[in-house]
Amino acid sequence: MANYDESILRTRRIRPDAPFPILHQALRIALYDEYAARAFYARAVEAFGTQPPFARIVESETQHIAALAGLCERYGVPRPLDPFPAETSVAPSWRANLERAAAGEIAKIQSYGYLLPWVAQADVQRNFAALQAASRDKHLPAFQRA
Repeated sequence: MANYDESILRTRRIRPDAPFPILHQALRIALYDEYAARAFYARAVEAFGTQPPFARIVESETQHIAALAGLCERYGVPRPLDPFPAETSVAPSWRANLERAAAGEIAKIQSYGYLLPWVAQADVQRNFAALQAASRDKHLPAFQRA
């Protein structure tokens, strides 16, 4: 079963002409991105064991999902379905997965940078900025160091 707004979620772009409010789209895009990251990092842990940085960061992604789910609940936004556990795979090499993870964190930093101006709610802005900072200041450097 697909999400009713799958094209918005996959492109990570707000569509002002969509039949869903901007806040609705922004929260669902952010949550969908966090789902994707968690699934990839969890697959890396399954494939390579509980070594850093994947093992630590998969836990962070779960916390990010919880924070965004709380905002969805507060604003009455239905959470998107999470298709990623069934469709996510990893490369056979450790290095390739580190590179993919770094690229994913860069994409998340850019995505939050894109989403932030679209939302007016202060708590959502704070959360998006904090998640962007976590990707920029913690996750990306951890993958680059590894």
